[in-house]
Amino acid sequence: MRIRIVLIGVIIAILLLTIPCWADEVEKDEFWPLEEMAKYIEAIALNPVEKEELIEGALRGMLSTLDDEYAVYFDEQQKEEFDTAMTGSFGAVGLIINKKQQGVTVVRILDNMPAEYTNIVKGDFIAAVDGIDINNMSIKEVTALIRGDVGTTVTLTIIHNGGNKEEIELTRDVFEIQSVHYKTICENIGYIRIDIFSDNTLDNFKLAVQEIKDSNCQGLILDLRDNPGGKLTAGLAISSALTPKDKLLTVKGRNGKVIKEYISKASPILDIPLVVLINENSASASELVTGAIKDYGTGTIVGKTSYGKATMQQVIPLSNGGEMKITYAHYLTPNGNMIDGIGITPDVIVEDTRGQAKKILYQRNETLSYGSRGEAVKVLQQYLNELDFNAGKADGIFGQGTLQAVKKMQQAYWHTVNGEVDQAVMNELLKHLPGHEPQDAQLDKAIEIVKEKLAEKPAA
Repeated sequence: MRIRIVLIGVIIAILLLTIPCWADEVEKDEFWPLEEMAKYIEAIALNPVEKEELIEGALRGMLSTLDDEYAVYFDEQQKEEFDTAMTGSFGAVGLIINKKQQGVTVVRILDNMPAEYTNIVKGDFIAAVDGIDINNMSIKEVTALIRGDVGTTVTLTIIHNGGNKEEIELTRDVFEIQSVHYKTICENIGYIRIDIFSDNTLDNFKLAVQEIKDSNCQGLILDLRDNPGGKLTAGLAISSALTPKDKLLTVKGRNGKVIKEYISKASPILDIPLVVLINENSASASELVTGAIKDYGTGTIVGKTSYGKATMQQVIPLSNGGEMKITYAHYLTPNGNMIDGIGITPDVIVEDTRGQAKKILYQRNETLSYGSRGEAVKVLQQYLNELDFNAGKADGIFGQGTLQAVKKMQQAYWHTVNGEVDQAVMNELLKHLPGHEPQDAQLDKAIEIVKEKLAEKPAA
């Protein structure tokens, strides 16, 4: 027994000698436990890591304690990769995403980009990028993962409506920001859609307005649906163009202290009836514009209540070469309305019916090919015949006549001629089918309001 006690004493002494004692050697402060923990990890952890990794972990950990969904830390390499993606030449897949309570959500699929030719649809969730779980990542981090060199591939784990999971590999393509799109509708009404607020948005918006004026349009519809925001300066510039010379927004920081007020110094560029379309995916800078127009009454807001992001973030470089982004303020609309977490309620609430009127009569991911039978084949045959591809009798049987018609259609509209029709091929076919454009109740209401306003104007 005596020998055992001696051995235990020796072992304890050895352990005490092994663990460094720094407690009395340094001056302690509130950050001392961090240094203390790092030293113990370095001394006795079974699986130690480099000191730099410990520091990186501590930096990320500090931001994770904040009640700030937009706070993020980038190490030096991540910062360089993201900066290159944002300012240099990069490849993208054509998705505009936003982070909602349920996860990272697809809010728009850009035209003529790789994602358009897949089964990804608006409202799908992205669960992983190249097998990396993204649920706890910021939109900035997810975007950096999806983007990359042109010609390289990225695999997205997509959760479709209903819970079906699909791995989709996409080849990144050249991405050029074309944020403003415009056209004339109903002969005398202009339509401008802004997808995102970027450095060139104001110039392109002014060009679009001038084209619309030159077309003798008497009213304008501004579509900000599914616009996640972007550059604050671009949002301020568009607001200035559509509202009086007055306050655009008030920025309030900690404890409600007013940090800054933005005042418009530019004269409005429109004097015709204006309707603004928004929905639940309209956020940040798009809400800035909408809020100013609503408060000053320079336009009518139509659609669904917006997302409700009215916070401002600051990017701060750190001495280790990385950077942190942190929320430092809220902004209020010109009338002092707080919309963060609330959103903007439209003057006229209308449900979004886009894509609902002409539903394809088969489930997503179903592929029609030679030998297929059923109602979906019958609908396909009717569409092919309407476009003069001569599929023969619409009998619901995918035979040789239908096969040849599909191949002719693919040769005319599609990039692959294989005689098979999946959701992406069908979507392309529908684009060319007269009268089968998806109905849009929100846009229809906007047109109706503009016409009413024009009818109210006194004759010149």
